[in-house]
Amino acid sequence: MRTRIPALAVTVALIAGLTLVAAYRRELHNVPRIRVGPLVTQLPGKERLRFFALGETETGNRARRRLTRVLGERCHVDGGIDGILLLGDNSYPSGETKADSTRWQEHLLAPFNSPCLKDVPIFPVLGSDDYLENPAAQIELSLLNPRWHFPNRFYAVDFGHLLRLVAFDSTMSEFCLESHFCAGDFLFESVEHAPATWVLVTAHDPLESASTEDGGYSPHGLGHYVIEPFLCKRADAWIAAGAHHLEHRVPVGCRMESFVSGGGGSELTGVHAGGKDVRFLKSSHGFLELELDKHVMTTRFIDEDGKVLSEAVKAAAAPQS
Repeated sequence: MRTRIPALAVTVALIAGLTLVAAYRRELHNVPRIRVGPLVTQLPGKERLRFFALGETETGNRARRRLTRVLGERCHVDGGIDGILLLGDNSYPSGETKADSTRWQEHLLAPFNSPCLKDVPIFPVLGSDDYLENPAAQIELSLLNPRWHFPNRFYAVDFGHLLRLVAFDSTMSEFCLESHFCAGDFLFESVEHAPATWVLVTAHDPLESASTEDGGYSPHGLGHYVIEPFLCKRADAWIAAGAHHLEHRVPVGCRMESFVSGGGGSELTGVHAGGKDVRFLKSSHGFLELELDKHVMTTRFIDEDGKVLSEAVKAAAAPQS
């Protein structure tokens, strides 16, 4: 009996562990291994850049229609924008099957077709819902629409020497010591060797959030123990969705600030107090606006009525000696 109990316990533990791994990595069989462009793209530099960032963009509902109007109107302020940072769950709630889907064209791209936005490039990342169907279709869309910049499930864009934008696949954030193949390795390499004043990381999942529901990395998981400590002194902002609200965190002693811009149209979720690092928090539809020059980054949360909910200014890090 003594020999059977340990064997049974090991078997049960093994089955439980395999079940947990299978559930946690259910997306593994669906990971897109297609690449349609370079992992790092060089774009012309400018003295000033401006972006909109939003995720959880459910299509066709009242909140999304109001946001569509506000995005178009806000774009005209200060002479347009340089890009839309789309933060995952792009085709809510279950992704798409093919790149030339009519639904895809009508519901994903149409809200960004106002006169001011119609030629603005879109820089997406994948969310967990995008993995439910065929995430490779979103990469293949880059071949059909020049606005849609999605060469790989993770990539980087350099805007001269002012900004390096790193788009991270937080849904499948594996490490394998090969930066051209695994998202985690690419993230670390791209941030470590960024030739720019500002380094912004976009992802679907927040490193931490005040959501009352599931919406981010575990506070004791990979993000907390590995990703966040590495990026803390190397990146300027982690911009994500995942949770369905708006949030800005400024951790003490850390260069990297954290933003949740998950108010893109989906049903909102509740929030709790959030802790001492939270500078702004609201369960609201809306989006994040970012402006950067070589001296400061200004961020604003804009709601579905066009109201500025919050504004913050961050100074550029001192040049390395």
